[in-house]
Amino acid sequence: MVVARLDTIRRQRDPELREAVTRAANGEIAESLAILHRRGDIREVGNFDERHLESHKITPPVRNQGSASSSSVPQMKSAGS
Repeated sequence: MVVARLDTIRRQRDPELREAVTRAANGEIAESLAILHRRGDIREVGNFDERHLESHKITPPVRNQGSASSSSVPQMKSAGS
């Protein structure tokens, strides 16, 4: 089987970003994230789950105490809700 490999990173023009991408591509994830953190490129977004549910109008799963068949799948609200 022939395997193609891309070794040249062209999209990142900034040398630090290119270094972070190169390290991530080589499996050096901690080093890559350290570069991004040092640059201020990593930002905390708060409680993602609640914001994601709200932005997609998904209600959290309903859990009935003592019911073995309670649903754990989020339910979509209807367009009229």
